[in-house]
Amino acid sequence: MPGPELVRHPRNALTGKHMDGIKPTCREVHRLVSEGMDRELSLVERTRMRLHLVVCEACTRFNGQMDLLRRAMRRGPPEDMQP
Repeated sequence: MPGPELVRHPRNALTGKHMDGIKPTCREVHRLVSEGMDRELSLVERTRMRLHLVVCEACTRFNGQMDLLRRAMRRGPPEDMQP
């Protein structure tokens, strides 16, 4: 069996970054949540992220906060604050 230095992890086809196994780390999920605001995530990226969100309350909370910010930015300022 090869040592850990010989094991090659798959790379994301779009970013070229390594994907460490099936379940991503919290850091990778935060990156995917942010990137998902700018581009459509691949099926593999979405699946891996959703798998992590099922088991990680902190990342689920982060995803919800980012979704709230995204919706607020799309909506714009309240009418009483517009010039």
